[in-house]
Amino acid sequence: DITYTGLKSPENLSITTVSATLGGGGFFISGGWDAVPSVTSYEAVLSYPNGGSLSTGISSESVIFDNLYSIGNYALSVKAIGSSIGTTKTLDSEFSTVRTFILYQALEEFDRSFITNVTFS
Repeated sequence: DITYTGLKSPENLSITTVSATLGGGGFFISGGWDAVPSVTSYEAVLSYPNGGSLSTGISSESVIFDNLYSIGNYALSVKAIGSSIGTTKTLDSEFSTVRTFILYQALEEFDRSFITNVTFS
């Protein structure tokens, strides 16, 4: 007999950092969530304002996406990836609740930092 178990979706997904990188490196966004028992890994997806997205597989309860340049609405979503060991199959979870936010605050801080370092002669 094969036993199937579904993983619970990651909970308490949050955006922990939205920051501008000085020196033209763009923005980075990091996020975290609560651990899911019996997980093999996670898949994190960042959706861009232009409709594109970037997906990455990770083994911890946090992720960083960097070199971001578009200003607008971003969305972060995460799902737990299951495993198959012998007769026990753990199925992937559904994607967690997507958190959408706007990077205008980070842009404002970046602009302020840049302007502070400019001298006119």
